[in-house]
Amino acid sequence: MRWKIDCFDFNEDNKTLSNNNRTLLLEPKTAAVLAYFCRNPQQDISRDMLLESVWSGQIVTDGAINRVILKLRKALHDEAKIKAYITTVPKIGYRFIAQVRPITNTQVPVTSENVMEDLPVVQVEPSSMPHKPRNFIWLIVLLLVAFLVGIFQYQTSDSEALLAKPNIFPITRLAEKQFDADLSHNAKLLAYSTFTDDGVVIYVVDPVKQNPYRISMLGGDAFNAHWSKDDNEIIYLFRQGALCQFHRVALTGGVAQRPEVLYQCSGDTFTTLTYDQTQQKLYFVERETPFSPYYAYELDLEKNSKRRLSQPIALGKGNHLLQRHEKSGKILLLSDQKPGKTTAYTLDVENNTFKPLLAFDYAITSAVWNHQTDGLVHPTRHPSYGLLMSYFDQRKAEQLVVDSNRIREVGIIDNGKDYLFTSYMSNRDIEINDKINLNYNSSVMDYLPQLSRDNSQLAFISKRTGYSKVWIANLADNSLRSIEPPDKGRTFYSLQWSFDNRYLLANTDSGIIVFDSQLLNVLTLISPDFPTYAVGWLASDEIGYSLYQDKRWQLHKQGLKDQKSQRHDQRWAFALGSPKGQMLIDQNMALYLNGGLVSDDLQCTYPIARRALTMQLDDENIYCVSAKDSKTLLKYSKKLGISTINTRLTPLNRFSVTDEKIATTKLASSYSDIIRTNF
Repeated sequence: MRWKIDCFDFNEDNKTLSNNNRTLLLEPKTAAVLAYFCRNPQQDISRDMLLESVWSGQIVTDGAINRVILKLRKALHDEAKIKAYITTVPKIGYRFIAQVRPITNTQVPVTSENVMEDLPVVQVEPSSMPHKPRNFIWLIVLLLVAFLVGIFQYQTSDSEALLAKPNIFPITRLAEKQFDADLSHNAKLLAYSTFTDDGVVIYVVDPVKQNPYRISMLGGDAFNAHWSKDDNEIIYLFRQGALCQFHRVALTGGVAQRPEVLYQCSGDTFTTLTYDQTQQKLYFVERETPFSPYYAYELDLEKNSKRRLSQPIALGKGNHLLQRHEKSGKILLLSDQKPGKTTAYTLDVENNTFKPLLAFDYAITSAVWNHQTDGLVHPTRHPSYGLLMSYFDQRKAEQLVVDSNRIREVGIIDNGKDYLFTSYMSNRDIEINDKINLNYNSSVMDYLPQLSRDNSQLAFISKRTGYSKVWIANLADNSLRSIEPPDKGRTFYSLQWSFDNRYLLANTDSGIIVFDSQLLNVLTLISPDFPTYAVGWLASDEIGYSLYQDKRWQLHKQGLKDQKSQRHDQRWAFALGSPKGQMLIDQNMALYLNGGLVSDDLQCTYPIARRALTMQLDDENIYCVSAKDSKTLLKYSKKLGISTINTRLTPLNRFSVTDEKIATTKLASSYSDIIRTNF
């Protein structure tokens, strides 16, 4: 059976979806759901109906249905806020709102000449297909304009220069979340990380046969797999609590041997590594503590010796990513000399020197050499929906990929032209007392919820406009307002209302911002030379923040009127205030409330997670995440002692408590695929 779906032709017999002479091959379940929608347009379709008709009553999770709907929306380019094909019906399921009719006339047959056989699933190329062109003339005009634009090269430090875009498609057809991948040099096997009940594990899969097998140890988390030059070994990072190790796995006859421990890492933090099999050397970055700067090192596996490489002075985050170009041996280093700004360097390990390559005015967390080593391939500015190639000598960037999903973890394919990356998307919803309000939640990331102290407003960060922005919901009528940040590339870590419920204090990767919720603008910008932690209000016109320097915390306070910053007593690491109290935390992480020592029976997790405090002060009550159970909140008051609050907190979750209201976030959906280019 064939169907006409607006500008698409769908052949359910061979599972193809065609538009503008481009044919996409759908997965069986994706095609089956689309066929069911075509037979039942403009009707409310429940999940039970889909389970009965498509899955034949099999027991599957909601996540399986969600993944199929996401893939179908991606195939139809129906990922905008206002849906043109599949709309969600709250508390029921879905409705197919497109114009559908069966095709009865003879159509062009699908052959090997017009189907891209190397597309295992759906080709993700949203910018290449105009949505619903009205007629053929307009299509020709659009193609002509695209061609004229493409012949120009714009000199820019961001993403304005356009390059003929490669085809992109998933390497595998697996339904699980895949990330942090590396393709073998002969392109026959893919190593990647994924989440399981036993932690993060590394699998190896043949992209054609689709039969993954585990190579990493269980009971911990395994990341950053790297193939050896002969494709017979894989090096990866393994973490288990405070344990950190580099493992090497030999693949003999396609069978993974027991992992060999090569190195005991230092510091409770993630690290990147790269492997030179010929010289038997590992290059990696690590830091002493979770808050110390990264440094780059060389590990000689034959001599079992380690040395720190010549590199830029490590400040703040430090020298945080290292990658080696296999053919030339050149080593790339990313360094954040100032918060929110990255500089690329090359390290000469033979002569023990380094030199800068390119400075960016925004943060980059992932990059690789391009094949010619005259530039870098990296994601665009946060939150990244594109892939750039930035050249060193020409000071320009060419856009390689525009994706409807976010991009991270860029890799290089050993064929002289192509790259791979993780394509992912997450949706978080805000809950107040475990209830989701659809009036202010969106279909993308809504996070860092903060209730005003009078319980009348909810402030949060949302990516619904394509970048992180402050939104304010009136809890009485659910009306929404928003405030523009000073730039669109910031990562937000915390948000907090002032004592009078007018100002919002935010900590970001590029410094501190004070927003005015009445004038809807930026009141103050504070940009220290080091990353800021535990940002919070100390008084109605004074804020506090902490820096990590010389292996210890230093609390600072700054007045908003005089704009003067000064160090607090060195005894204190962090501080937080409320209209009725002040909490201080010393260097040993002991808590003091209004000058009195808080009982050790209040066992909170470490006060800092992702640069924000894991606790809150509401009047004279302390709320914190339990050290024993990250899903549990503890409440401490001088009068009533310690009590427990059961919530649906997730690791690194943020919460806000005011009187009897608790605002948290819930992960509504999340998926990721390994995507490759095909020039």
